[in-house]
Amino acid sequence: MSKIANSRLTAFLAGVWAFYCYTLGQMDGTIAILLVYLITVWIYGNKKDASARQH
Repeated sequence: MSKIANSRLTAFLAGVWAFYCYTLGQMDGTIAILLVYLITVWIYGNKKDASARQH
């Protein structure tokens, strides 16, 4: 899951969807997708850093 959370494709898709929601005027969709993406990266990014420090 950490590879998916840290991939450029996932970041690009989240950005495209947020921009699409923004152009439609749906700010709740924009904020929701960005928050979900940031929380996912934060959770799985911390696990990746912790496992890298153990080895």
